[in-house]
Amino acid sequence: MLGFARDLLAEYRHTLPGAIVVDVGTIQEPSGNERWAVVEANGAWGSGCYASDPHRAVDVVLHSTVPVGALSDHDRHFVRRTG
Repeated sequence: MLGFARDLLAEYRHTLPGAIVVDVGTIQEPSGNERWAVVEANGAWGSGCYASDPHRAVDVVLHSTVPVGALSDHDRHFVRRTG
């Protein structure tokens, strides 16, 4: 699982906001074989920490609450303006 998650982030991290939780698990293919897959991705504020390290989970939630002026250029790309 950790290898799958590392490979996933190595390839797609640039497409994800910094305050996201990506759930991975196994799925069963029609052939009956199981493989690792992304189950869902959620904003940090809408995720439980399940089997994750609670301290790291809190770090992600805190990352999701920084003022707009403190966002990295990468995360600023994901901000939606309203109004």
